[in-house]
Amino acid sequence: MNATLTLTDARAKALQAYEGAALPSGNEESWRKIKLGGFDPRAFALYASKTSVDVENPAPDQIRVLSYAEALEDKTLREHVTADLEAAARDHEDIFAVQNAAVFQHGTVIYSRAALKEPVRLRHSVQSGDALLHRTLIVAGDNAELTVVEEFTGAASNGDQLWNCVARVVCGANARVNHVSVRRYQDREYNFHRFTS
Repeated sequence: MNATLTLTDARAKALQAYEGAALPSGNEESWRKIKLGGFDPRAFALYASKTSVDVENPAPDQIRVLSYAEALEDKTLREHVTADLEAAARDHEDIFAVQNAAVFQHGTVIYSRAALKEPVRLRHSVQSGDALLHRTLIVAGDNAELTVVEEFTGAASNGDQLWNCVARVVCGANARVNHVSVRRYQDREYNFHRFTS
């Protein structure tokens, strides 16, 4: 499998939908109480955000952390990553779903095959006027247990910031995953987060 072509194809499908997508009108039930007048998700810089992954006391035979491209070359993870990319390309429920699928700039795959005592921590930060578009795929093998903590920190400034992140969990038999989202936002931030399994 060619990882570059797979990523490119998934992005291209979503990008086509993203270019023609409009903001929710406010008539939809899920958006009825949210005011988006004047907001333009395309106005943010997409590549200045930072993401780091910290694994305390990592054991190579218990946990692996890869990029999407690396995981696509892995025999164990290829099927899961491909399924996530295909789902992302189909996830056209609104402009924020297709924006993430089309232009997410960071993708992290966490694969565990054991019961881990210490959490895996992903730390995300973004500056004023920037956007963070991240996808996290957590794959827990049979009987695995792990906790993933995602920390989001916004810059203290007068500029708007955009957070558009997706976390997806795939569990094997008798596996357990705890996902914790810690958000340290500022006053002028737009936050669109999705958690799926």
